Amino acid sequence: MVLVMVYRGALLGLMILWLTGCLSEPGPVSLSRSAEVSYAVVVDTQDSYAVDVAASGLHEALAKMGAQRNIRFNDKSNSLLERFRRHRSSRQRLAKLWQEEGEGGLSVVVELRPKFFSLMNGRYRWRIDATFLVGESARVEDVILKPWSTSVYLDVSQQDYVDAIERISGRLAKALGQELDIYLGNFESRNLEEGAGASGVFQSDDVIYFVMVDRFANGDPSNDSLVDSSPESFHGGDIKGVQDRLPYLKELGVTTLWVSPLFSMRQIPFQGYGAFHGYWVNDLKKAESRFGTMEDVASLVATAHSQDMRVFLDMVLNHVDYDAPLVKERPHWFHKRGGIEDWSDPEELIFGDVHGLPDLAQEKSEVYDYLLEASKLWIDTTALDGFRLDAVKHISQSFWASYNQALRARYGRQFGLLGEVFDGSPAVLQNYMARGKFNSVFDFPLYYSVIDSVCRGGHLGKVASALASETLYGDAMRLVTFVDNHDLPRLRTICSTEPKFERALALWLTSRGVPSITYGTEVGLEGAREPHNRGVMQFAPNSGMTRNIRELLRLRKAHPSMAKGKARFLVVEEEVLVYVKEHGTDRILVGLNNHKAERRALRLPFNLEVLAPKVLLGTDVIVSDSTLDIAPGEVVALELGDVGLDDLTPLRGGPKELALMVEGVELDPGDSLVAAGASPVLGLWEPNQSEVRFEEWNMQARAKVSLNPGQIIEFKLVVRKANGDLRWEERQNRYFLMPWDTKQPVLNLTWRA
Repeated sequence: MVLVMVYRGALLGLMILWLTGCLSEPGPVSLSRSAEVSYAVVVDTQDSYAVDVAASGLHEALAKMGAQRNIRFNDKSNSLLERFRRHRSSRQRLAKLWQEEGEGGLSVVVELRPKFFSLMNGRYRWRIDATFLVGESARVEDVILKPWSTSVYLDVSQQDYVDAIERISGRLAKALGQELDIYLGNFESRNLEEGAGASGVFQSDDVIYFVMVDRFANGDPSNDSLVDSSPESFHGGDIKGVQDRLPYLKELGVTTLWVSPLFSMRQIPFQGYGAFHGYWVNDLKKAESRFGTMEDVASLVATAHSQDMRVFLDMVLNHVDYDAPLVKERPHWFHKRGGIEDWSDPEELIFGDVHGLPDLAQEKSEVYDYLLEASKLWIDTTALDGFRLDAVKHISQSFWASYNQALRARYGRQFGLLGEVFDGSPAVLQNYMARGKFNSVFDFPLYYSVIDSVCRGGHLGKVASALASETLYGDAMRLVTFVDNHDLPRLRTICSTEPKFERALALWLTSRGVPSITYGTEVGLEGAREPHNRGVMQFAPNSGMTRNIRELLRLRKAHPSMAKGKARFLVVEEEVLVYVKEHGTDRILVGLNNHKAERRALRLPFNLEVLAPKVLLGTDVIVSDSTLDIAPGEVVALELGDVGLDDLTPLRGGPKELALMVEGVELDPGDSLVAAGASPVLGLWEPNQSEVRFEEWNMQARAKVSLNPGQIIEFKLVVRKANGDLRWEERQNRYFLMPWDTKQPVLNLTWRA
């Protein structure tokens, strides 16, 4: 069955309101103006493409789902269904719909494939597989593709798929509504950024710098107390010390200063862990006296503004200190569920105590009001430019949506709301950005890929895959990237050698997004675990490491394609990565040879010399015709000439079909083989949602997938057992780059037991 919906009208003219409150999970996204959506229904049966009209229950369920989103559904079955009879590809059907409507609006395609499955206990089990597609023709790269399936039991043999669809109409409409919400939420995020300015809260040349105040600089010894040199103790850093070092940060290239929590906090260690970091809050409405006063914070902000820098404060809304006054004064403000035992349980993440810290019940209106009032107090008193919002996954998305919208309504869209979503999945990050109304979140997927590939010797396809996932975010330039972090081992420690450390920095700072430097990265601070990964800052403005970061940031500012260009991959191998990027008239090529001792002469799909390359980064690189020769351990960046990348014939190829052939896999009756991976076509690591499903062919398993030249896929093979269990193949992930030539490639694989 194919369900086709078309939102008729200029989608970009609408402002979307999210109907959420503090007391429940996010409700549906509702358009501020009523919109008409046309739809059609057709059934894809096992034997043929039969045209049919959906049962009345499905129409009613869709109408109800649409009304919740201020959408009016208009049945276009008779005029649209026959056109989809000839097209089996989901994306082709969506493209045909766009061609038919010709308005560039939002379109939705839902394919349903009903199948009689089995007879169990005298009842007839039907399985219905579905594929949802949601997107705009003007933003093909942002299309959501979501497989979905469900089962239903019918009582008599005379009932068929029409009855089965009638039974699951409510479930189908709910699932489709959730995908529609994700897209509309992402659309709102784009609107928020467009309303904030040409590039939103962050610009392409922005650089964030995180300061842990106690560890940075002591500008006022008079406020020191309980200070000593032990790693768990306070060391005397304060707001005045940060203000004194603003010229140093300005010279480095910093545009936004992010400071650790400044609230009244715990003073002594707890169970051997120090409290100096500020995340154990005693009173959210008071400044910590050992750091200074709110007036001192206002002075810091004013001074930063005079030097064209902004200031973000780390805001802690999830919990308080173990012995905070609120614990006794307002005991009903806390969840009191105990510590988190299962970190994969969404309910535990929200209602459990993180490391035993008393967990605030933000769903209570009085708690919500307290947190919002405290946040406004700091902004009104100090003129802060934004918040870095801590522990986002431990608070419900409904809270974040209400809280972020309230601040944005009061302080404007330029007020920054940067969320810490500690998760390696791009899909999870996008979900929080859209539903939680954040301007941006930290790019943990890119962090993990750089660390695993450059520092630990993993496959560089992981970096390519992380960069390629930018289409999931709508605008990946909004992501805040990092390779060093105060909650993780320091980069210099993980990389173990200075050459690896330097390669990681160079690859990171030539990548898209807004970089966030952790204090001390520029001097190679080390430390594996807390408190050693939160060491004392060592200023060395003339050191080689500091000069290197300063020069990388200068190059980044001069070449906006580093931050805003979309990567087109030319070479992706275990130890070699080459891609080109373009933004406006600025074009660059980035290459990395991660091998310890071997030079690599790499054949590119075009004559590089035609582009008159100029070396921006790297000391040992040779360009000859279509060959790029990179020394071992080298990261290179080349400025390319005036020829646009789309004008290079090899880079203009359309989608091609990749054939995957697998041998050596054992399947029992009822089992199936799929490829699951990091892209939407591969189900975003959800095997049941992957489009790449194998069929038996000449004693092998065969599947086909359409990819664009230069598209990278990261995947593994998975056996789906008849009972629903999953059996993943062993060893590391697989990587494949679709070639830029005109050949139709075949990828031969052997199951890894």
